[in-house]
Amino acid sequence: IGITLVALGTSLPELATTILAALKNEGELAIGNAIGSNIFNVFCVLGVTAGIQPLPIEPLAQAIDIPLSVLACFLGWMCMRSRAHVGRLEGGFMLGIYGLYVIYLFMRQTGDIS
Repeated sequence: IGITLVALGTSLPELATTILAALKNEGELAIGNAIGSNIFNVFCVLGVTAGIQPLPIEPLAQAIDIPLSVLACFLGWMCMRSRAHVGRLEGGFMLGIYGLYVIYLFMRQTGDIS
């Protein structure tokens, strides 16, 4: 659950920026913000951090979290290329998948699943 709270806390400014861009019909800015942030976090944040101190990767992260991250990028790409815009249907789909992931994390944390 900690991973979700940290992600939420660090992503709230990006969420606000993206919502404002969408409300102003600046869709390219909204999508660019999300994609650019993802690329920056994976390559720059992890790259700099690993350059300072090697980062251990837990087996569960290798088995579940990292493949799910790749799948999330792929599904996001599929939603964005399906039509000329990302609409409510795609947005609802993305939120639903994220909700399932949060439920999974909670169940993993409480020991309901391993």
